[in-house]
Amino acid sequence: MGSGKHGNSRLTLYTTSNCPRCQLAQKILNKKNLAYDVINLGWEEKWQHKPDQMADFLMRCPDKLVGRLPVLEDDGDFFSLEEITGKLQTERLAACSSGTCSL
Repeated sequence: MGSGKHGNSRLTLYTTSNCPRCQLAQKILNKKNLAYDVINLGWEEKWQHKPDQMADFLMRCPDKLVGRLPVLEDDGDFFSLEEITGKLQTERLAACSSGTCSL
């Protein structure tokens, strides 16, 4: 869990604790060496001090993704786990077709 940039955009991963899909998303992002912030939207005791994060997420996230954590935000665009893996796979295939990847 760190902060950083992906290109010129900021990545934020919205998760909950004990979420296997959220853990998978973190592994994928870590494997790609992408820096990102993590916001835990769970109802743990520590969460009760940050209701503004949940309200912000609900206001900005597309309805189709609410309740489908993890959700990755990339500079205001939101992606599901399936979209994350698909987008990274597409980038990898593009890099391979240009001869810049290692399989």
